[in-house]
Amino acid sequence: MVRFDESKFVINSDVLKAQSPGGGIHTVAAGEKFMIGSLKIYRFYLEENETKQQSVLQIPVSNEEMEGMVLFRIIEEIYPQDEEEWDFWLNEETGCIGCKDFRIREEDGSDTLYYRIWGDDERYVKPIFFRSVISTDSYGLTGMKTENLGMIYGREITETLQEYLFIVYEKLLDDDGHTEEAKIILMVGIDLGLAEIDVLV
Repeated sequence: MVRFDESKFVINSDVLKAQSPGGGIHTVAAGEKFMIGSLKIYRFYLEENETKQQSVLQIPVSNEEMEGMVLFRIIEEIYPQDEEEWDFWLNEETGCIGCKDFRIREEDGSDTLYYRIWGDDERYVKPIFFRSVISTDSYGLTGMKTENLGMIYGREITETLQEYLFIVYEKLLDDDGHTEEAKIILMVGIDLGLAEIDVLV
Protein backbone atom coordinates (compact mmCIF):
# COMPACT_ATOMS: atom_id res chain seq x y z
CA MET A 1 0.00 0.00 0.00
CA VAL A 2 1.22 3.51 -0.81
CA ARG A 3 0.26 7.15 -0.30
CA PHE A 4 1.12 10.07 -2.63
CA ASP A 5 1.94 13.70 -2.01
CA GLU A 6 -0.76 15.50 -4.03
CA SER A 7 0.99 18.89 -4.09
CA LYS A 8 1.99 18.92 -7.79
CA PHE A 9 -1.49 17.87 -8.85
CA VAL A 10 -3.27 20.40 -6.63
CA ILE A 11 -1.04 23.37 -7.50
CA ASN A 12 -1.36 22.73 -11.25
CA SER A 13 -4.90 21.35 -11.29
CA ASP A 14 -6.16 24.13 -13.57
CA VAL A 15 -3.80 23.11 -16.40
CA LEU A 16 -3.08 19.41 -15.87
CA LYS A 17 -5.16 16.71 -17.52
CA ALA A 18 -3.55 14.26 -15.08
CA GLN A 19 -5.78 14.83 -12.08
CA SER A 20 -4.78 13.84 -8.56
CA PRO A 21 -5.18 10.14 -7.78
CA GLY A 22 -6.34 11.02 -4.26
CA GLY A 23 -4.42 11.50 -1.06
CA GLY A 24 -5.60 8.38 0.72
CA ILE A 25 -4.10 4.92 0.82
CA HIS A 26 -3.65 3.15 -2.52
CA THR A 27 -3.47 -0.62 -2.87
CA VAL A 28 -1.57 -2.40 -5.64
CA ALA A 29 -4.11 -4.43 -7.60
CA ALA A 30 -1.80 -5.71 -10.34
CA GLY A 31 1.75 -5.48 -11.63
CA GLU A 32 3.36 -5.49 -15.06
CA LYS A 33 6.89 -5.74 -16.46
CA PHE A 34 8.15 -5.18 -20.02
CA MET A 35 11.16 -4.00 -22.00
CA ILE A 36 11.46 -0.90 -24.20
CA GLY A 37 14.93 -0.96 -25.72
CA SER A 38 17.39 -1.40 -22.86
CA LEU A 39 14.90 -0.08 -20.30
CA LYS A 40 13.06 -2.48 -18.03
CA ILE A 41 9.67 -0.97 -17.22
CA TYR A 42 7.70 -1.84 -14.10
CA ARG A 43 4.06 -0.79 -13.75
CA PHE A 44 1.89 -0.98 -10.65
CA TYR A 45 -1.89 -0.66 -11.06
CA LEU A 46 -3.25 1.14 -8.01
CA GLU A 47 -6.66 1.77 -6.52
CA GLU A 48 -7.43 4.38 -3.86
CA ASN A 49 -9.09 2.49 -1.02
CA GLU A 50 -11.95 4.92 -0.36
CA THR A 51 -12.73 6.63 -3.69
CA LYS A 52 -11.70 3.64 -5.86
CA GLN A 53 -9.88 6.03 -8.21
CA GLN A 54 -7.36 4.12 -10.30
CA SER A 55 -3.86 5.12 -11.36
CA VAL A 56 -0.73 3.54 -12.82
CA LEU A 57 2.74 4.02 -11.33
CA GLN A 58 5.44 3.44 -13.96
CA ILE A 59 9.09 2.95 -12.99
CA PRO A 60 11.81 2.54 -15.66
CA VAL A 61 14.99 0.76 -14.59
CA SER A 62 18.36 0.80 -16.39
CA ASN A 63 21.40 -1.13 -15.15
CA GLU A 64 19.45 -1.90 -11.97
CA GLU A 65 19.01 1.82 -11.27
CA MET A 66 15.66 3.64 -11.20
CA GLU A 67 15.32 6.23 -13.96
CA GLY A 68 12.50 8.07 -12.22
CA MET A 69 8.77 7.52 -11.67
CA VAL A 70 5.68 8.64 -13.55
CA LEU A 71 2.19 8.47 -12.10
CA PHE A 72 -0.37 8.01 -14.89
CA ARG A 73 -4.14 8.31 -14.93
CA ILE A 74 -6.06 6.56 -17.71
CA ILE A 75 -8.30 9.20 -19.31
CA GLU A 76 -9.87 7.12 -22.08
CA GLU A 77 -10.16 3.57 -23.41
CA ILE A 78 -11.32 3.36 -27.02
CA TYR A 79 -12.68 0.28 -28.80
CA PRO A 80 -12.60 0.95 -32.57
CA GLN A 81 -15.57 -0.69 -34.30
CA ASP A 82 -14.38 -1.11 -37.88
CA GLU A 83 -11.34 -1.14 -40.15
CA GLU A 84 -11.55 2.59 -40.82
CA GLU A 85 -11.44 3.43 -37.12
CA TRP A 86 -8.49 1.10 -36.55
CA ASP A 87 -6.69 2.65 -39.52
CA PHE A 88 -7.09 6.09 -37.92
CA TRP A 89 -4.90 4.90 -35.04
CA LEU A 90 -2.65 2.29 -36.65
CA ASN A 91 -2.00 3.29 -40.28
CA GLU A 92 1.73 2.78 -40.88
CA GLU A 93 2.12 6.20 -42.52
CA THR A 94 -0.50 8.46 -40.97
CA GLY A 95 -1.70 6.68 -37.81
CA CYS A 96 -2.28 8.73 -34.66
CA ILE A 97 0.00 6.43 -32.67
CA GLY A 98 3.27 7.71 -34.08
CA CYS A 99 2.22 11.05 -35.53
CA LYS A 100 4.34 14.12 -34.76
CA ASP A 101 1.83 15.63 -32.36
CA PHE A 102 -1.49 14.70 -30.81
CA ARG A 103 -4.41 16.94 -29.89
CA ILE A 104 -7.05 16.22 -27.28
CA ARG A 105 -10.24 18.14 -27.94
CA GLU A 106 -11.68 19.80 -24.86
CA GLU A 107 -15.37 20.32 -24.07
CA ASP A 108 -15.09 24.06 -24.80
CA GLY A 109 -13.78 23.32 -28.31
CA SER A 110 -10.13 24.12 -27.55
CA ASP A 111 -7.26 21.65 -28.02
CA THR A 112 -4.60 20.38 -25.64
CA LEU A 113 -1.49 19.74 -27.75
CA TYR A 114 1.19 17.15 -27.00
CA TYR A 115 4.42 16.66 -28.97
CA ARG A 116 6.00 13.28 -29.67
CA ILE A 117 9.01 12.60 -27.42
CA TRP A 118 10.36 9.47 -29.10
CA GLY A 119 11.83 9.65 -32.59
CA ASP A 120 13.11 12.53 -34.71
CA ASP A 121 11.26 15.37 -36.45
CA GLU A 122 9.62 13.18 -39.10
CA ARG A 123 5.85 13.51 -39.49
CA TYR A 124 5.39 9.85 -38.50
CA VAL A 125 7.53 7.44 -36.47
CA LYS A 126 6.73 3.75 -36.09
CA PRO A 127 5.34 3.02 -32.58
CA ILE A 128 7.34 0.94 -30.11
CA PHE A 129 6.31 -2.72 -29.86
CA PHE A 130 6.45 -4.53 -26.51
CA ARG A 131 5.00 -7.61 -24.84
CA SER A 132 4.03 -7.88 -21.20
CA VAL A 133 2.17 -9.89 -18.59
CA ILE A 134 -0.22 -8.05 -16.26
CA SER A 135 -0.17 -10.11 -13.08
CA THR A 136 -2.61 -10.04 -10.19
CA ASP A 137 -0.78 -12.53 -7.95
CA SER A 138 1.95 -11.54 -5.53
CA TYR A 139 4.71 -13.50 -7.27
CA GLY A 140 4.04 -12.49 -10.88
CA LEU A 141 3.62 -16.08 -12.01
CA THR A 142 0.23 -15.77 -13.72
CA GLY A 143 -1.64 -13.02 -15.50
CA MET A 144 -2.90 -11.55 -18.75
CA LYS A 145 -0.52 -11.63 -21.70
CA THR A 146 -0.49 -8.52 -23.86
CA GLU A 147 1.05 -7.23 -27.07
CA ASN A 148 1.32 -3.48 -27.46
CA LEU A 149 2.22 -0.63 -29.79
CA GLY A 150 2.88 2.62 -27.98
CA MET A 151 4.16 6.16 -28.33
CA ILE A 152 4.93 8.79 -25.69
CA TYR A 153 4.10 12.48 -26.04
CA GLY A 154 4.58 15.45 -23.74
CA ARG A 155 3.86 19.12 -23.09
CA GLU A 156 5.45 21.69 -20.81
CA ILE A 157 3.32 22.76 -17.86
CA THR A 158 5.98 24.86 -16.10
CA GLU A 159 9.75 25.19 -16.42
CA THR A 160 10.14 22.22 -14.07
CA LEU A 161 7.02 20.17 -14.83
CA GLN A 162 6.13 18.20 -17.93
CA GLU A 163 2.94 16.24 -18.53
CA TYR A 164 3.16 13.02 -20.52
CA LEU A 165 0.62 11.38 -22.79
CA PHE A 166 1.15 7.66 -23.43
CA ILE A 167 -0.97 6.26 -26.27
CA VAL A 168 -1.06 2.46 -26.48
CA TYR A 169 -2.70 -0.09 -28.74
CA GLU A 170 -3.14 -3.07 -26.41
CA LYS A 171 -4.15 -6.62 -27.31
CA LEU A 172 -5.06 -9.07 -24.54
CA LEU A 173 -4.15 -12.62 -25.55
CA ASP A 174 -5.53 -15.98 -24.48
CA ASP A 175 -3.37 -19.00 -23.63
CA ASP A 176 -3.12 -19.90 -27.32
CA GLY A 177 -1.96 -16.43 -28.33
CA HIS A 178 -5.28 -15.38 -29.89
CA THR A 179 -6.64 -11.89 -29.35
CA GLU A 180 -9.36 -11.73 -26.70
CA GLU A 181 -9.71 -7.95 -26.63
CA ALA A 182 -8.11 -5.00 -28.40
CA LYS A 183 -8.30 -1.33 -27.47
CA ILE A 184 -6.59 2.04 -27.55
CA ILE A 185 -5.56 3.45 -24.17
CA LEU A 186 -4.80 7.11 -23.48
CA MET A 187 -3.07 7.83 -20.18
CA VAL A 188 -1.60 11.09 -18.89
CA GLY A 189 0.90 11.52 -16.08
CA ILE A 190 3.66 13.51 -14.42
CA ASP A 191 7.02 12.73 -12.85
CA LEU A 192 7.19 12.00 -9.13
CA GLY A 193 10.22 12.05 -6.84
CA LEU A 194 10.95 9.51 -4.13
CA ALA A 195 9.91 12.05 -1.50
CA GLU A 196 6.43 12.21 -3.04
CA ILE A 197 5.54 8.57 -2.45
CA ASP A 198 5.25 6.86 0.90
CA VAL A 199 5.34 3.04 0.86
CA LEU A 200 3.27 1.86 3.84
CA VAL A 201 3.57 -1.93 3.50
